Amino acid sequence: MNNEPTVKDMFIALLSILPQVIEHYKNNANYKPILTYLKENDFYNNEDVRYPTFKILEEATGIKTYKLRKYIKEMYINLLGYEDAFPMDFNNVEVYIYAQFAKNNVTVKCKNLKQLPRIGEEVEFMFLKAQVGTSYFYVKKVTHSFENDQQVITIWLKGGFYNSYYRFRLDEALAKGEINSRELYELHSFEINERLGLPRYV
Repeated sequence: MNNEPTVKDMFIALLSILPQVIEHYKNNANYKPILTYLKENDFYNNEDVRYPTFKILEEATGIKTYKLRKYIKEMYINLLGYEDAFPMDFNNVEVYIYAQFAKNNVTVKCKNLKQLPRIGEEVEFMFLKAQVGTSYFYVKKVTHSFENDQQVITIWLKGGFYNSYYRFRLDEALAKGEINSRELYELHSFEINERLGLPRYV
């Protein structure tokens, strides 16, 4: 199924990497009023500020709505492609480690790691033992987020040792509807284990 993005979708996409969009189109006179207004208001990163309507954009920039829609579409489409694609630069990297054991959890922030641990690998982190109750973990998952000029990597650690059967059973439960993705975030690990028919602490 082909997805036909709306102008609103394109607008939000541009906001998500606005510093790079501004740098790329800094010499384009047509786009400058739009980008200047967006830079001054930081709609994407401020949760208390709603995205502007086209009427508000028109009043703020002096550009008619039909042209705003045209320019937003142009800016977005021209960043895509293969050979002529805009080389996005997420040079600001942050790494977070979220560690969880039983009912205890903690998050620590790290500088860019030389080597990222992969799913299933075992990790010893003695510093975390006082807070969560163990220093032995395995990597449950690794997530990457790309926004503005930043890449945020989150390494999810779970206390104990990697169990391939547990991973299979969890995937099976998700596929069969025995548990849903929302519950994975809302339930404690021991509650998930009980739903899977496994010991409370695997």
